[in-house]
Amino acid sequence: VLSYRAPADVYTVGAVCLAYRIENVLDLCVGTNLCFVNSVFGTNETVERRFSEYDGDDVGYEMYAEAHTNFLNPIEVGFQLGYRGLKIDTFTDRYGDVAYFEAGRKMVVDYSGVFFYLIASIRI
Repeated sequence: VLSYRAPADVYTVGAVCLAYRIENVLDLCVGTNLCFVNSVFGTNETVERRFSEYDGDDVGYEMYAEAHTNFLNPIEVGFQLGYRGLKIDTFTDRYGDVAYFEAGRKMVVDYSGVFFYLIASIRI
């Protein structure tokens, strides 16, 4: 599995395994992904005669269950339900300065949580 989901700039790569099959009805699968995030935060605040722009990167994971049809070959439709653990703890600009929401509170963006996707695919 290789996917890109906009607009969060979260890239995933992983594997899906068949857990149970009901012939000519549906497949139940489990999967896990490694997630990569790249985010840019820009402001119109000027610091020393320049605009502030901060980048943040991190790596996380996804675990999910998936159910999809197996009787419409090669087309599959179904859904995924899972959890993502992914958080950017530090945003820095090109000079190494750290972004703060307010004094003493670093900017943090948390992409973690439960997710639900409706899926459609073509099996090859």
